[in-house]
Amino acid sequence: MKLFFQLMLLAGMLLCLNGCSKEKNQSKTIQLENLNWTKINDGLSINLIAVGNELFLTKQNQVLKSTDMGTSWIKLGWPADLSVYGGLAYSPKNNQLIISAANNGWYYSTDKGLSFKQSGPTGFNTGSAVILPLSNGQIIGAQTGNNVKGLYKSAGITPLNWSQKMTGVDFTSITKVTDDTLYACGVGAPAIVKSIDGGESWTAIETKSHALNYILSYQDSIMVVNRWGTISVANRKSNIDLYAVRSTIAGNMAHFADYSSIDKLLIITAAENGIYMSRDMAFSFKFNSIPGVKTYIHPKIIGDYLFVNTDAGLYRAQFKF
Repeated sequence: MKLFFQLMLLAGMLLCLNGCSKEKNQSKTIQLENLNWTKINDGLSINLIAVGNELFLTKQNQVLKSTDMGTSWIKLGWPADLSVYGGLAYSPKNNQLIISAANNGWYYSTDKGLSFKQSGPTGFNTGSAVILPLSNGQIIGAQTGNNVKGLYKSAGITPLNWSQKMTGVDFTSITKVTDDTLYACGVGAPAIVKSIDGGESWTAIETKSHALNYILSYQDSIMVVNRWGTISVANRKSNIDLYAVRSTIAGNMAHFADYSSIDKLLIITAAENGIYMSRDMAFSFKFNSIPGVKTYIHPKIIGDYLFVNTDAGLYRAQFKF
């Protein structure tokens, strides 16, 4: 009996320690002021993703890999005569690194970038493209451009075989709630669409702005940013049609975003202005900029680091708590 109580006491102490540790991690507060920026790669940087402990970076006509959080880079087997556009993603189900090429469709690699193969319908010319792999191995793609604009889907098998699911809109962004529930936004009408069957079919959602740059699912919300920096948010669980304007940030043209569950931190980049950071669901923002940078592209939160792709290179700042 004494041993039983000792074991129960030990279990209680471990439970408390585990709970206290979780509470401590969840209560982290990121300092949003005085970020210390380090340039870790020169020249125009377009997009960045993390695959395990590896980083993959797309530049104007290069794809690079890092295994030390960006301190050093290895050039991969991207064709030197191809320009890279915005689409960059990894499908763990199929071990596929997928990248969009300017005027030549989507390319994929099954050897972590050592070699690439082209995919897409004949005459597939990329205007601008984004890619969203689903956990079941299927892949959703969005395109802009007169001849190809719309939403596409691939089974994810090799080679990738794309079928167009919606046309008529220059889609600029896709976000996933689940493998079944997806949202996309773009320039045109309808500017927001929703799928509840994994991208097989899409329905329009009414919105006042028909020029949307980015859409992001986080917590119970869907956030959209229009071309002029107006941020609107809707609650997925109440009524998605009720997009309420939260705030407007300076700058225009392209806006990109990322979200971290640590401190519920939302990051938005304004192409011609800088970096905006919010921890109150986009009601207010702290502004940050990087000296010498004119154009801000994709931000990416990876662990305790914030990466920002810019016209001057890839920059990294470590969060302080």
